[in-house]
Amino acid sequence: MSPPRSPAWVRAALVALSLSFVAGIGAAEYATRFRVSLVLFYLVPVVLTTWGAGRALGVVVACASAAAWGWGFFLTGRALEVFWVVPLWNGAMLAFFFCMVVLLTAAVRRRQAALEETASQRTENLLAEVAVRRQAEEDLRASNAELTHTRDQLERSLDDLRRSLEQEQAAQFQLIESAKMDSIGRLAAGIAHEVKNPLMTLSLGADYFVSRVPADSREARLLADMREAVERAGSTVNLLLDFSRPHPLRAEPGDLNEVVERALQLVRHTFIRLHVQVERELAEGLPPVPLDRMRLEQVLVNLFLNAADAMSPEGGRLTARTLPPAGNPAMAAVEIDDSGPGLPTENLPLLFEPFYTTKPVGQGTGLGLAVARRIIQNHAGELLAGRAPGGGARFTIRLPVTN
Repeated sequence: MSPPRSPAWVRAALVALSLSFVAGIGAAEYATRFRVSLVLFYLVPVVLTTWGAGRALGVVVACASAAAWGWGFFLTGRALEVFWVVPLWNGAMLAFFFCMVVLLTAAVRRRQAALEETASQRTENLLAEVAVRRQAEEDLRASNAELTHTRDQLERSLDDLRRSLEQEQAAQFQLIESAKMDSIGRLAAGIAHEVKNPLMTLSLGADYFVSRVPADSREARLLADMREAVERAGSTVNLLLDFSRPHPLRAEPGDLNEVVERALQLVRHTFIRLHVQVERELAEGLPPVPLDRMRLEQVLVNLFLNAADAMSPEGGRLTARTLPPAGNPAMAAVEIDDSGPGLPTENLPLLFEPFYTTKPVGQGTGLGLAVARRIIQNHAGELLAGRAPGGGARFTIRLPVTN
């Protein structure tokens, strides 16, 4: 590849300067009478002209340098001392040598220009590649930011959809549960009213016969069994009525520890008979809790008796524990742990269903826990069932504290 050409005025000035330099060297040779050889100094303008103005002008300066050397040689008079062919030959050889220098310099110049062009092209390619990579990185970052934004939006949308579905399912469950409870309540109310009047007649009849002196012990035993059966049926009817038409609460701020103590006192004889040991872990400084004392005692007595039945006939340990308010909203809690066999996991979803019981036939109606849960819900609380950490069952009552 050809090296880049300098402007014309630059080339002309360079040639003029080189020729002046050549003339100066020739004058110096003439002045020194070749006492000091200055031939090599001719290479300076030759190389400079070839490098800066091109090969053709370099040849012109090379020939001018050879001519200047020959002219100086003749001016000194030495040409008369030797055969005239020798200086002509020496001048021709000097011109040839200068031209070879021109060719070599031009070749080096072309090689340098090629290397510079290659380096420039590679630099441009590298810069273009860097620019492409930077643009690709910018596009990638933009794509990642867009994907992240889209992912965040999708996650938020999924969370909103999940919450909406959960709320909708909870609302549907509440509607279904409410409808089911209303249906069961109406059915229970109808059965209770239909059964209550015959039971009252049977109870009056049993009282009448009991008031008479029985003829023998067998009749007395039969009358006692009849009266016990009527009382048990009456208790079941009362549970049905409580479930179908719960009494309105008379909630007043009260001490949760006192209610727990009162309920334990009500079942102490049953605990003694069934060999149940009671441990109390009552928290101090509990704030007042809005509660209907009688209805909450009913719930606690039911849970205590269920725990005693679960541990019979060997007996066991029952732990009654109160906990200070926690969570939002603030809820105080009562935990009842027993050392019985515990609650099977498959039974937990059905535990508070009306008429569901794990007791043998004739020993339970399946209404106790359903009524207890409704009472706690009327207190704006919740009744939970699970397994105690040390084994056995745990029932937890959570009630809101007074603001």
